[in-house]
Amino acid sequence: MKKQLVINTCIVIVLGICGALLVQNLFSFAYNTADDADHNESSTFMSYAGPLFPLTLSEADNTISATRNISYDFSLPNEDSIRVWGADVQDSYTLTNSSTEEKAIEAIYPFAGSFNELQEQMPVISINGRKPSPTLYAGGYPERELGTWEDYKSLLEDGHYQREAFESYPVLSQQVTVYSFSDFVAPAEYDAATQAISFTIDPAQTTVLLYGFNGMEIREDGFRRYSYFVPDGKSMRSTTKLLIVIGEDLTAYTLQGYKNGACEKGNELQGVSATVSRTERVLSEVLDEIISDFFAQYGDGKSLAVPQEMFLGAVSEFMVQAGVLSDLNCDRYQYTVIEDII
Repeated sequence: MKKQLVINTCIVIVLGICGALLVQNLFSFAYNTADDADHNESSTFMSYAGPLFPLTLSEADNTISATRNISYDFSLPNEDSIRVWGADVQDSYTLTNSSTEEKAIEAIYPFAGSFNELQEQMPVISINGRKPSPTLYAGGYPERELGTWEDYKSLLEDGHYQREAFESYPVLSQQVTVYSFSDFVAPAEYDAATQAISFTIDPAQTTVLLYGFNGMEIREDGFRRYSYFVPDGKSMRSTTKLLIVIGEDLTAYTLQGYKNGACEKGNELQGVSATVSRTERVLSEVLDEIISDFFAQYGDGKSLAVPQEMFLGAVSEFMVQAGVLSDLNCDRYQYTVIEDII
């Protein structure tokens, strides 16, 4: 006698921070002209769609079997349409328990996507007509753009990427020095008035993260100049300007105003000023506040598609795996602008 199955679900995003991946439930197809006839399948695979991954169990069980059916709905969006640009996809499974006892299983359904488009990409899951509340996990930064199905195969075939997706996020508990800028002043007749901060560091001992800045100058001798357009209360310029120092603190710095973003001799401007406050804080707390500020400023009224704790964890994981906190990152200037990571 076959016994009942109780299914608990979790879904895993194969997450690409640097590129848009699969749009689940919208399996896009391109309109090909005659010039496209001799294309390379592997090179164009990700131009229109990502892979549809199979449902798996969190633990192997040879008494559980499954039959799979994938259907595509190519209906025209309306009667006046002449091309089919996409299709609704239904990926269905019938699971059978061949043992003599009831079982509770945990099913994993991976899909490719990004936090930015998660609401459109998230699969709609139902079990026997009921919608469960699956737990969402996000995979880490894949280090390269996934442009072909072979790239996905290489990333996923040994199971390491999926195992890491279920691990806890790193907590960035290190103390950092934060320089905050406020009380901005600039002559009203200069719409692009710019404030710059310059200093010299030992790059082997100090790493600088930026938030709210617009320009940078980096020299091999350790000289740094970072600048921002002075907020004027009229444009969309953010008023949150943070310079985060990891490692040895700055010994001194110079503030200078400029008529525009060209921070060069002869372009200086008097009357540009700001109040700079120095505090010592925990990096994870600073990043959490930056994420809140970023989406308040640039989120177009939309809230995060995932809990902020999860988003912070993904940012922290990226910084440890591929960013300025990674031992493998040879380019210490890369990913120092926090907006580029978010």
